[in-house]
Amino acid sequence: MEQSENPKPKNNAFSITVLVLILIALFSIAVFLLFYSNPYKYSLEQEGIEFFSNSAEPAQVLKTLGSKNSFIISPEFEEKGSALPFMTSALTTFTGILVANKKEAITLLRIVDSAGELRYCSTNDGNRNIARNITSAECNEMLSGKRSVKILIEGINPWLSKPRVILDGDKITIEPKELSSMQRLSLLVLKAMYANSEDIIRQINERLGGA
Repeated sequence: MEQSENPKPKNNAFSITVLVLILIALFSIAVFLLFYSNPYKYSLEQEGIEFFSNSAEPAQVLKTLGSKNSFIISPEFEEKGSALPFMTSALTTFTGILVANKKEAITLLRIVDSAGELRYCSTNDGNRNIARNITSAECNEMLSGKRSVKILIEGINPWLSKPRVILDGDKITIEPKELSSMQRLSLLVLKAMYANSEDIIRQINERLGGA
C-alpha cells in the first residue's frame, strides 16, 4: 500500500510569508491613499501653503468669496490650550480687513475640549459690543446657514506635510501645521481676497504704533 505524502512544512511557511507580504502591501497602499492622495480637482501651492478646491482655481474661488457681504470668522479654541494668542491674532486680522472693506464680520468662537469635541460657542452677532455663549447645536446651525461665508480657523494638525487652505462651497477652512504659521496663513488668504490687505495691515500697525 502506498503511503500518502506528508504535507510539506516549508511550502506552508512560504505560502504564509507571501500572504503576509501581500497584506502588508495592501495596508501600505490603503494608508497612502488615505493620507497622501489628493481628492481635489484644483490645487495651488504658494509660499509653502497648499490651497485646494473642487469648483474652480483657488485664486478665483477666493476672489469670488471675497465679493460677498457677510462673513462668519470661526477660530477653534481648546479650553486649556496654548493657541489663544495665535487664534486671537488671526481673528483680529480677518476682522480688521473685512470691516475695512465694508463687510459684515461675525465672530463665532468654537470652544473644544482636549479631544477636539465642540463644547459650546461664543458669538458677537456682528456687533462688537455683544458677546454671548450659545450651545454646540446653535453653533452648528450658524455654520450650516447659507447667508454668510464661513472662515473656519482650525487647530494645528502636525500630521500635515504643509499648512493648507480648503475651499468648499461657502467655507474657507484654514488648517495650520503649527501655531507659528497662523498669521502667515491668514494674511495669504486675505491678500488673495482683497488687493488692499497689506495697506490695511500697515495702516493698522501705524495707528497702534502711534497710540
